[in-house]
Amino acid sequence: SAYSIIEQGRVGAILQANPSTRRTVFEEAAGISRYKARRIEALRKLERVGQNLLRLTDIVDKDEVQLNSTRNQAQKATTFRRVSDELKTWWIGLAADDYREHSARLAKIETIVSDFDTRINELETRKQESERVLSGIDRDTNSLDDRIRRVESRRGSEREQIARLEATVGHQRRRGEELDGDRLELTRIASRLSHRFGEAERLGERAELEVEEIVEAFEKATRNRNSAALELETINRQIELERGRFETIRRTQLEQTRIVAACHEKVTGLEGRLGTLEIDQGETAKQLEQFAELRAECENTFALLQSRVAELKTELEAINDNVKAAKRIRDDLLAQQDEAVKELSAARERRSGHQARIGVLEKLERRQEGIGLGVREILERARTSDQAPWNLIRGSVSDLLEVDLERVPLVDVALGESAQWIVIDQLAPLGDYLLEHTSRLTDRVGFLSADAPEASHSPPSPDLSGQPGVIGPVADGVQANDGNGWLISRLLDNSWIVNTLADALRLSRGPGRGARFVTLQGEMIERDGTLMAGPISTDASPLSRRSELRRLRTELDDLEAQIGSDQDQLGDLDESLVSAECDHTAATSQRESAANRMGRVETEARDQQRELENTSQQYEALAAELERLEQSRQSSRQELDTAQQEQHTSAKRQQELETQAASIQADQETLREQRATKEETLDLARLEVTRQEERRSSLQDACTRRLEDVDRHSDELDEARRRLGQTAEQHQDVNLQILNTGNRLAELALVDERHGRDIEVLVADRNRLKLKRTRLATEDNHLLEDIGQLRQEQHEEQLKAQEIRLQFDAMNSRLRDEYQIGLEDLEHSEASAFQLHLAELSRPDTQHELDTDQSGEELPGDSEEEPATEESTEADLDGGHHPLPEETGNEPGELIEPPPGVTFETVRDELEAKVSRLRQKLKMMGSINTDALDDLEELEKRYEHLKHQRQDLVEAKATLEEIVRRLDEESQRLFRESFATIQTHFKEMFRKLFGGGESDIILEDHADVLDCAIDIVARPPGKELRSLSLLSGGEKTLTAVALVMAIFKSNPSPFCVLDEVDAALDDANIERYTSLLTEFAETTQFIMITHRKRTMTVADVIYGVTMEQPGVSKRISVRFEDVSEDGEITPTSPDGETDAA
Repeated sequence: SAYSIIEQGRVGAILQANPSTRRTVFEEAAGISRYKARRIEALRKLERVGQNLLRLTDIVDKDEVQLNSTRNQAQKATTFRRVSDELKTWWIGLAADDYREHSARLAKIETIVSDFDTRINELETRKQESERVLSGIDRDTNSLDDRIRRVESRRGSEREQIARLEATVGHQRRRGEELDGDRLELTRIASRLSHRFGEAERLGERAELEVEEIVEAFEKATRNRNSAALELETINRQIELERGRFETIRRTQLEQTRIVAACHEKVTGLEGRLGTLEIDQGETAKQLEQFAELRAECENTFALLQSRVAELKTELEAINDNVKAAKRIRDDLLAQQDEAVKELSAARERRSGHQARIGVLEKLERRQEGIGLGVREILERARTSDQAPWNLIRGSVSDLLEVDLERVPLVDVALGESAQWIVIDQLAPLGDYLLEHTSRLTDRVGFLSADAPEASHSPPSPDLSGQPGVIGPVADGVQANDGNGWLISRLLDNSWIVNTLADALRLSRGPGRGARFVTLQGEMIERDGTLMAGPISTDASPLSRRSELRRLRTELDDLEAQIGSDQDQLGDLDESLVSAECDHTAATSQRESAANRMGRVETEARDQQRELENTSQQYEALAAELERLEQSRQSSRQELDTAQQEQHTSAKRQQELETQAASIQADQETLREQRATKEETLDLARLEVTRQEERRSSLQDACTRRLEDVDRHSDELDEARRRLGQTAEQHQDVNLQILNTGNRLAELALVDERHGRDIEVLVADRNRLKLKRTRLATEDNHLLEDIGQLRQEQHEEQLKAQEIRLQFDAMNSRLRDEYQIGLEDLEHSEASAFQLHLAELSRPDTQHELDTDQSGEELPGDSEEEPATEESTEADLDGGHHPLPEETGNEPGELIEPPPGVTFETVRDELEAKVSRLRQKLKMMGSINTDALDDLEELEKRYEHLKHQRQDLVEAKATLEEIVRRLDEESQRLFRESFATIQTHFKEMFRKLFGGGESDIILEDHADVLDCAIDIVARPPGKELRSLSLLSGGEKTLTAVALVMAIFKSNPSPFCVLDEVDAALDDANIERYTSLLTEFAETTQFIMITHRKRTMTVADVIYGVTMEQPGVSKRISVRFEDVSEDGEITPTSPDGETDAA
């Protein structure tokens, strides 16, 4: 990795780089580029492993949830299959019994329909005969109607003719009068047109004379315009000639100005260089005096630095022990923090679940789910109105009661519809309102008055607390707010909770007669013995919803308190961790600071030793430099005198050119004034030509219009005379038409009178036929009503038959959908739910199984939230098992005789209820995955496989993090060592190349040595300390060369190629540069590519390429030791070729 090739581009890259990008050079020199690439690749792998671990963790968590769900589904699938088989047996048996019963009814109905068809056919025969007679009368009536219409049609057409002729006569008379008026008007128009024609002829002659005068004036103006244009063109040519002369002189003047500026710049540069050389002479003399004192100071400083290094080593060992102790404390606190974070996350998850459930319940509460429409309306009026009776409403019963969540379903059963009753202070104002308003309420609502007297005749409530099977009063755990305790006594008084329906039946017939009983399964027996059974639905119950809301809000407050406590604990741990981290960081920083101090002290000691060795050599170099500066100053003074003489001559020539240019500009100004005068004259002439041309055009247009007016007036006069003759002819034709029309009107009046007499005779005959038809139509309607009545009765029987057939179709479709069998398969089968029911009745423990079935038919509603509920569901399903035919002890083909009074019709509802209970059991089990048993094993294998993969990723992540840590430590170590070495060499190289001064390489952040920027500061002799970017061009280049050579010295190579490194250096800096190469030549062989002669003088051998013949190149080499004092070269070169001088 040594710098064996140093090109000019390397120096340029250092000059153009900023502090952030410049660190690339130091990373290459330190040899950590390969570590950096490996670190980036390791970080990429670590990121990918982290992403894969995150995704795999999500997949494992998801699979774990799915596995638990599948296990639950597999347990439910087993129960589902057994209940499905039992439902199939009872449902197919019930369908077979229904099919047999309905088939018998269908046969009876079809016989009744056939009898109705016979009676309807007889009545329809009589009706057809009546319709035939009516048809004959209708034909005669229609014939008379046709004759009447034809006569009336002819009479109407003749009357229309008479009306048209009378209108024509009137129109023709008005037309004659209009023609007389038109003839008089045309006579007056012809007279006016004759006068206009004569006037137009006179105006046309006058316009032609004006056109001839304007043409002569236009020709004169055109001649004046052409003369002015010729004069203006002559003046423009003169101006262009003068402008060409002026441009020539101006270019010469600009060239002379550039020569004067160049001379001035040269003089300024020589004066500046002369001043610089004088300043350098003074500084060099001062430096010679300082070197003697510097050597003594270096010896004393070196001894002090050696003792300081020993003290810093002892201090660094003590600091390392402190760092290890701080790290142990920090790791213990991190473990405690992880445990606290896990507990806090679990509490937050429980809080989120409670908040989500509260949100759902509050949404249902806002929507008033489970509350009747009428109740909502009343409560809304109570909230928005302050008038009676609405301001007397306290709320609904469910609003005023608070119930423990465990007892809500049972209290809901006990309250029943009264849970939605409205509680009101007084009932009288409400009654008055309902009597006065007709709109009343939109739905039925129950009202409970607080002032209503309690029933005094009710017997005292017996105390059943000690009875077997009694759990306690329903009112236990129920509280009323705002002084509404009377609600509990009025609605729940003498109501008890018992274990089973059997206990309730026993108590209602014995010591608890007159009390209400609610079982744990939801059945209720009223005081009058009414039994209410069925599944409990508390999903939309307002009482259940509000109780759950209270419970959840209480638990949410507890969780908030726990989360606050955990957060406080976590905050304390964070503070302790921050303190431990600060201690660890402080100890680490202290260790790094001590290491840096020790490194700096060691570096300073080595620098002092090298500076002491170089002091004497630099004194001799300064003396030679002082003599060279004196020679350069004398040469610069001679060049300055010559440049000043050239500057004076150029300034004199520039003044002469300015005088000539001023004379030409005055002549041009005179010509411009003349041109402006001629342009004004030409514009006036052009304006006059335009004006005369426009006038000529307007007069020509006016003359044309006059001629057109003469022709138009002549045509109008001829047209008026033609129309006058045509009007006279039309007046004669109108008088002749009036006479002919009067004769035709007299003939049509005689024909109209004859047609009127014919119509009166035909109308009398038609009226006689209509009376006869009315009588026959009445008889026909009576027959039609009899037929309709029979058809209605027949249709009712057909509807009954159709209903039975639809039931068959629905039953057949349902059987095929659910069990892939049809009614035709059941027609001759032995399936019968009635026989199954008889088999149950014949068993000795029938009553016990019925009780078990009723207690097991209620399934909890939320089977997915509580595991205990699922277990109770399976237990209920097992308790609800009913015997199949093969379990009753009877032979499959043997029929059981029913007991007296027991028929299929009497137990049909009970059988259908049994099927409904089995369906309800399946429905309450929810969605069942029948493939869960098959999927369970596959999911368990997948879950175990993914867990092993996740553990592998965790171990891989830890390994990659350790690799990154080791790479960072090794990179920091190498970079610090290389940076310290390069920093020392750079200071040495800078002083040698600049002949003194100070320089340094600075890390902007010592705590982040792998990513921080690197700045270079330098102070050439006689100047202040500044950054590399603020130095002059030559100083920048020389500083960059010093840095490159410092890097090379920190990792030297046996040979080095220098490619035009000295291209940007001046002669003085090249001498320092070559002297530096001479020092390196003891251990390194340099191959230099250069165009600077002073650099070539330090080489041992020079190689070049020449072309003695066109197209043929030849390599030439010269070794300086082979050159004699008179310039002759020996005949052989180092490579055996012939050399050329």
